[in-house]
Amino acid sequence: MAWVTVIRDDEQVEYRLREQAGCSVVAADDVVQEVADPALEYRLREETYSPLVWMGSGLAAVGLTAGAVLDEEGKQAARQLMSGCHPETGARLIRTQTSARAHPAAKLTTARLVEAIEAAAEEKGVTGVELLEGKPKQQKVLAQQHWMVHRFGDRHRMQMTTLHRLARAAGLSLDDVYGERELAEAREHADQRVDDRVRGWDLMLDVPKSDSVLPGLMGEADEREYRDMVHRATPETIREVERWVGYAVGSEDGRPVRLAAGGLLAWSVEHQSARPMGDGTPGDPHLHLHVTIANMGLCEDGEWRSIGNSGQDLHRHAAADAFFKARVRALTHARFGVRRQQAERTGAWEVDGIPEPVRDLFSRRHGLIVDLAGDEAGRQERDRAAAETLRAKHRGDASAMRESWRHCAEEAGVDVDAMVAAAAPGPPGPDSGPTVDGPGGRRIPPRRPTLPRSCSTPPSRRTRPARRSSPRGTSSGATAGPTPTTSWTSWWSSPPATPTSTP
Repeated sequence: MAWVTVIRDDEQVEYRLREQAGCSVVAADDVVQEVADPALEYRLREETYSPLVWMGSGLAAVGLTAGAVLDEEGKQAARQLMSGCHPETGARLIRTQTSARAHPAAKLTTARLVEAIEAAAEEKGVTGVELLEGKPKQQKVLAQQHWMVHRFGDRHRMQMTTLHRLARAAGLSLDDVYGERELAEAREHADQRVDDRVRGWDLMLDVPKSDSVLPGLMGEADEREYRDMVHRATPETIREVERWVGYAVGSEDGRPVRLAAGGLLAWSVEHQSARPMGDGTPGDPHLHLHVTIANMGLCEDGEWRSIGNSGQDLHRHAAADAFFKARVRALTHARFGVRRQQAERTGAWEVDGIPEPVRDLFSRRHGLIVDLAGDEAGRQERDRAAAETLRAKHRGDASAMRESWRHCAEEAGVDVDAMVAAAAPGPPGPDSGPTVDGPGGRRIPPRRPTLPRSCSTPPSRRTRPARRSSPRGTSSGATAGPTPTTSWTSWWSSPPATPTSTP
């Protein structure tokens, strides 16, 4: 799935100018809300870090080159762009009427006051709303903050002045709820306002789990080439995104008109793994890229403006994710002969030869979120559970990650070399049959191997109903899985016969 994160703060910009920035995002409605806590960062690689790379055809208008790596001078240019200024001269290019909001340091954690109000109400034998009887405005504020705390937990913060009025209505003092130092800091910034303009967006492009597992278990040379396929798909996707959102809205005779912009101004960075689980091992394979897009474009009339209807079209274009994955499928099929099956449970086009038990083996964090939130939990419950898993840190290099992943798979009884050879047999010949666009190939049975405790067994999963009445992309004659008495190792060495499939 392609996630879009709104960028408003200097801290968010700086976060994306670090080669080893972590991925601390939690979905909320149509936009991803960022957990911008430096303590949650982790480094994915040390010996082979992933550089920041310029992207977008609009870069030429400000003297930058797409495909070039951002050095320290390039990072300063990125800061200028995200501030709406020219990267060389510093001149302001975009002037918008923006709203102002409270300084982040002037906000306090709302949950602590809500809990204090509930405790005070319990002592008097009433509810929190009854404690505020005769104060309908503050009753409404309390109800709203109850809902926000339930949804976002400790991540929800409110301006100190708002919390002061609520506490006073309940007969409480903020001095009894918050520490002296944090109150002093909030009071110091209480009258300050920051620019609320949307500076840009973080577009996260990822691939199905099997497209992360396969290169993670390949040899170093093949792994780099596989990742190159993903990198080739990224600028192609951005060119398509430019077609969809590379415009601005001006006015003519008092009416809004659509104006073509000269392209996007963006940079990208690649990450190879998910956040670690806190057990001393690297995170699971999770190949994905973050593309940071500045909210500005040079229009056909020579003026700089916000693009894509202030980003609304960017949120609506799920086609970016579909295009990106389609290009990865085509490129990996042409180079490695990778074929696909559409997973019954998720609908994703997974690599044929990387079976569901192996994908689950390297999906520990998702399994933990499911276990914490419950199998029937909605998005909000899973968002809160995801936030609880964002604590682990791990430092390691790329080769150590690959060694750890291979060891984990071998401990699970997987013949890694045989699996990789079957999943990536090599470039297809002229008579190789169905291409990546069709289902093709045999269906891997959804049976989980028995995993040893030493391999950090992923949390248990509950059986979920199929998303369709019958599997998509598979023929009715798909090969049945191994019997319970069949060993997992022998399943790799002697897979069942491949059924005939049609393009």
